[in-house]
Amino acid sequence: MSQSKNKSVSLTQWFTPEELRSLKGLEWLARKVAHEAISGLHGGVRLGQGTDFSQYRTYMPGDDLRRIDWKIFGRTDRLYLKESELESRTRWYGLLDASSSMVYEENGMSKWQYAKILWAAIAFIARQQGDADGLALINDQQVLHLPPKAGMENARMQMLFQADSKGKWPEKIQLPLQQGGFQHKFILITDLYEHTDELGAFIRSLLPARNEVMIFHLMGKKELNLDFSGVTVFEDAETGQQLQTDPNRIRSQYEKQATEFIRSSRDQILKWGANYYLCTIEDSPVSALRAFLKGQSSEAYVAGS
Repeated sequence: MSQSKNKSVSLTQWFTPEELRSLKGLEWLARKVAHEAISGLHGGVRLGQGTDFSQYRTYMPGDDLRRIDWKIFGRTDRLYLKESELESRTRWYGLLDASSSMVYEENGMSKWQYAKILWAAIAFIARQQGDADGLALINDQQVLHLPPKAGMENARMQMLFQADSKGKWPEKIQLPLQQGGFQHKFILITDLYEHTDELGAFIRSLLPARNEVMIFHLMGKKELNLDFSGVTVFEDAETGQQLQTDPNRIRSQYEKQATEFIRSSRDQILKWGANYYLCTIEDSPVSALRAFLKGQSSEAYVAGS
């Protein structure tokens, strides 16, 4: 997943053109009715099709070919689209759990890789809607943050490509968020593993005012049903603590505890007023997002519904 700093990042490095096309036209509807009620009163900056030119961005499969600047193509042999400034006060933030527990993988896909691809797809949806997206990669060793600012899309993708997961979730964290009446959509992608209440406290801190908070909970299928054969050594990636056991001996009790963990996590998040969605990492991140946006999965839970 590493990428040299002097190369641009294309979404086609994350998704196939077919997957990108499948996301075209999908919208992230506001999960709080109050947000939609004031959407006509936006007064910030929004990028889209208009008369006042703002910047160029790289062509993505499915974009309107009429918006391509063919003069730039003639000089650079690369496709760029013109974007203009419209009105919006919505700011999206991808908040990715970059702690060591996210290194867990099944069938060649780690939770950390899944989180990266899922956020890249969500950011694509945000930009389709003409909204700005920011990104924060969080653990107790460092917080990498780039605000939702036009012209920094490639820098955010570079940061996403290059970052590793390590350490733990910090006990306390305060993000340098843009104020000024913006509506924030916070998208936290995490496995919800915490030692005390550090993740819960962070989620609650995001909820005041007009913020919308969405939790994508990542779990592995084998992680849920302990589908391992023979004596196996299990290790806590954050503490290094190890346990050697035969999964067959403890599977029944483990499955009950895993089910209770998901149920209690979901119920608590909904009680706080945030939204919850369970993703299993053997499924395509793009397919999971598409199902969420279409409301096709019973695993999608919306606060207040």
